[in-house]
Amino acid sequence: MNMFMWASKKLSSHNIDIDALSKDCLSDEGHISERDAGYTFLWKEIPNGKERNGAVGFDVQSGIASQLELPQGFTNIGF
Repeated sequence: MNMFMWASKKLSSHNIDIDALSKDCLSDEGHISERDAGYTFLWKEIPNGKERNGAVGFDVQSGIASQLELPQGFTNIGF
C-alpha cells in the first residue's frame, strides 16, 4: 500500500474532508488522486535556489477537489 492510499484510508476513517500538511516529502508541484479511497493530494514546493525551502500539501476529498482550481502560487505574508 503506498503512502497516498494509506493516508486516504486514515482520513476517510475519521470523516475528514480537508487536511493541511505543514511538512511535505514531495518536491516541485503536482496532484495525485486515489480514486478507490476518494481523496486527491495536492502539493507545491516554495523554490529557493537548489535547496528545498518549504512546501505545503493538502489532502482533499475528491468530490470537493473536483470543484476547486489547483493551487497557482504563493503569497508572501511576511514570514
